[in-house]
Amino acid sequence: MDLKILSYNIRGLKDEMIILATNARTLQNMINDLLTFCETKTVDITLDFCNIMIFRASGKRQNYEKWTLKDKEIQVRTEYSYLNMTLASNIDSTAQVKKLRSKVKKALSPLFPEEIITPKKQYEICRNICINIYFTSYLHQYWPYNDDEAIDQLQGYFIKRILKLSLQLKTPLHVLLLETGSESWFLIYLESYLNYITRILYERSPNALIYKLSLLIVEHKLLWAQNLSWKSSVSRDNWQNTCRLYIEERRKKYETKYLRLQQSVDVFYKKLDYTKGQSYMFMCENLSVPGIRWIFKARCDLLCLNKSHFSKKGYKFCQLCKTKSLETIQHFIGLCPSLKDIRKAFLKSEIILEQQDIIDVLNGRRGWEALGDYVHNAWEHRCENIRFKKVG
Repeated sequence: MDLKILSYNIRGLKDEMIILATNARTLQNMINDLLTFCETKTVDITLDFCNIMIFRASGKRQNYEKWTLKDKEIQVRTEYSYLNMTLASNIDSTAQVKKLRSKVKKALSPLFPEEIITPKKQYEICRNICINIYFTSYLHQYWPYNDDEAIDQLQGYFIKRILKLSLQLKTPLHVLLLETGSESWFLIYLESYLNYITRILYERSPNALIYKLSLLIVEHKLLWAQNLSWKSSVSRDNWQNTCRLYIEERRKKYETKYLRLQQSVDVFYKKLDYTKGQSYMFMCENLSVPGIRWIFKARCDLLCLNKSHFSKKGYKFCQLCKTKSLETIQHFIGLCPSLKDIRKAFLKSEIILEQQDIIDVLNGRRGWEALGDYVHNAWEHRCENIRFKKVG
């Protein structure tokens, strides 16, 4: 079903008004009736204030899809700004998403150069501003409720800005969320969205257009009704409990998915403790942002060692110690003899042989500050002694 809309503004009135129809002929008849009514009330509607939009998921505009006002053709638009939303005739929210993302980034750009604001406070500010700008009631009416990618990308962008990670570095989102102990912002949006749906179903008049549209969504199992079933006989308490269970289900799926992705990098990473995330990312007062960044890269296999998950280098062995050992994070942290003096200075051991002891180091058992200092100095030593570009 295509939906035709006439948007018009009566001169002297602030608000815009719309007429909806499901086919071209009905819309033209409604335009004629509106014009007749306005003439009897001496109200003037001019062509400059009228626009037509045809909403359909696919397909081109047909030749007969033309409408007139006072024998003059009304302009048909493919995009229109209404109530601070950019509406697209193909029901694509991409333009609106880009607009909102730019708005959020611009609002928060002065925050990141501030050294006196802790990473934890910066993250909380980003989260709250994003909620206030993204999750408005008008947006709920238009945003695809299951579109988590755009929100996740924005969350990842801010975490990288806070930690001053290179925006060109393709750090996987699951890594950013696991290491910061952060919950996906999409879950916050989903809760807000379902609260909005609840208000429509239980507070709006049965004659309200938005209520009738919601009944059609339920009938045809579209949008939220694909995953949640609703009947008018269901009490509000039972419906809200169903929504809470669904959000919790999505939360567990997120956690399982991210942990599975991180553990697929290397069996070694299955043994890292991800509950430690916030204690060094946002909770440890002694750590500088550079210190946090070094720990992050070590724990997430992002140091670009010769034998790391994301490395594209053909040579996989350590070039410092010449022992023909693969240059893995285990070797770099605990085994490389060329780093024994640095290791002794910061980790109190020249060599760490046992894998569990290396895991304990990466889990902060010997101190987060000591780990950050070791990784930083060991990497500097590596860069000075082999012919690879230094990455900070």
